[in-house]
Amino acid sequence: MAADVKKLLEEHGRLEDERNLWKNHWQLVAEYVMQRKATFTTFEEPGAFINSEIWSDLAGKAAETSSSAFLGLVWPDNYSFKLEPLDEFKDDEELKAFFDEATETIQSEMDNPEAGLGLALDEFMTDYIVFGTPTMYVEEGETTAFKFEAWNLSQYCIDENAAGYINTFMKGFMLTTEGMVEKFGTKNVSRKVQELFKSGKLKDKHKVLHVIKPRSVLKDGGKGAQNMPFMSVYIEVEAKSVLRESGYHELPAFCARYSKRIGEKYGRSPSMRALPTIMELNSLWEMVTMGIEKSYDPPLALLDDGKFGGGTIDTSAGALNVLRVSGNGGNQNPIQQLFTVGSLSEVSVLLEKLEATVNDHYMIDRLIDFNNEQQMTAREFVGRQAIRQSTLRSPVTRIISELFTPLIERCFNIMLRAGKLGYVEGSPEAQAWQAANPNEDMRVIPQSLLSLQGKKKRIYWVRYMSPAVREQQSEEAQGIMNLYQFIGSVAPMAPELVDEMNHERASKRLGDIWAVPQECFNTKDEKEATQKAKAGLVAQQQQMMQLKQGAGVVKDLAAAAK
Repeated sequence: MAADVKKLLEEHGRLEDERNLWKNHWQLVAEYVMQRKATFTTFEEPGAFINSEIWSDLAGKAAETSSSAFLGLVWPDNYSFKLEPLDEFKDDEELKAFFDEATETIQSEMDNPEAGLGLALDEFMTDYIVFGTPTMYVEEGETTAFKFEAWNLSQYCIDENAAGYINTFMKGFMLTTEGMVEKFGTKNVSRKVQELFKSGKLKDKHKVLHVIKPRSVLKDGGKGAQNMPFMSVYIEVEAKSVLRESGYHELPAFCARYSKRIGEKYGRSPSMRALPTIMELNSLWEMVTMGIEKSYDPPLALLDDGKFGGGTIDTSAGALNVLRVSGNGGNQNPIQQLFTVGSLSEVSVLLEKLEATVNDHYMIDRLIDFNNEQQMTAREFVGRQAIRQSTLRSPVTRIISELFTPLIERCFNIMLRAGKLGYVEGSPEAQAWQAANPNEDMRVIPQSLLSLQGKKKRIYWVRYMSPAVREQQSEEAQGIMNLYQFIGSVAPMAPELVDEMNHERASKRLGDIWAVPQECFNTKDEKEATQKAKAGLVAQQQQMMQLKQGAGVVKDLAAAAK
């Protein structure tokens, strides 16, 4: 059953009406913070001078610093996570090895520059701080495993399900005639576009709407691109016709809201919260700039011997004002300054307060620690880090749950379906791969993973190793170290306390917190081999000791007999 274009366009109109209520807000924020995206209610020609009305660039710089530091905190590089089986599968060595290899493979593909994850994350995080509602899209690449793209907020609408999670995206964009034919094929575009293409009018633009939303009814058990859980429909808006219809196994786009007011779908950002201060700061800098200009190039007054003066007083920098000479007794200087600027010391204090407030809105002091003036103990440092993390916990938790976890799961599923994480042993795909690569070992998907296929049961979780997570766990690590220090100090008096600790678990937990690579730890087989070797060495030493003792006894007996 083909998509109902009329119904989808009506739904898009409703969502567009909801989104229009936010456009003026986004436009105002963009004009003061990110001028290159101030196209929600206006249009700027390429190369236009977009900063002409801005007197203070502090907000834009603070937003860029905040977004960059925040991204480094939650995702410093692509090696910031690890896939691990749940506790109920923790003894399955085959499954653990599978997820270790899967993590390395996925990270390598995500790190491919052609996939575009770095650029997409940079754009996504900037929108996260400025507008509060960014979206990341990921699909299979043509030459790479993934293709990442950060969507522009001015192009798409969103909708939520009953639980408040975003599950619908409608993205509108423009394509040229040539682009339409190249992307969708001549047979799928409207007759108008076909005629324009034949007549050589390749640069005429047409609006296309991309709809991503759940399918309410799945036919044939969800088999086939048009029966997948999420629909993907491209619509030529003017012709009201379907350009392409397919689907996704899981939601391919992820929208994170920095903070959200109850009843609203779109998020709110630090820039929105700081907007009154930003606007006041901009106006104040305009006044200060004009005042300083007048102080260094003040307006002047000239005496005039005519009957009438100029009629108006020009107070701009370098201005000349002609005054009548009559009535001044002839004692006034012919040229003098007009003092129109008072003291700027009070203004400088206000400027410092406003700038500090803006930086505080963008969490500069918590994201970047510039305090190197005083030396702190380890306990003081941990306490300070705990305070920083407690204030950052909400945005960190939200972006991990709304972006990174579903993004990683989507990438895992893409590679699993493509056979890049292994094959089912004995399957036609496995036999074909083995025939093409007879001298290589094939990755095999563990049976425990296959047994849960289709049961919608999670068998792995994403463990993050970013600085944000490590700092949140630093207090736990310090607690373990303090306990060991305490046990070491009282062990001479109470040696039984040493046996209270499980040293193997403690060392692994510290390794997780400090992001120690797993290859630094012995596997189960390696540990058993090491223990066996130690036991053999101890037995050998005991045997040598016994032989030495026996030789000493024989020597003593020989001496006694002599």
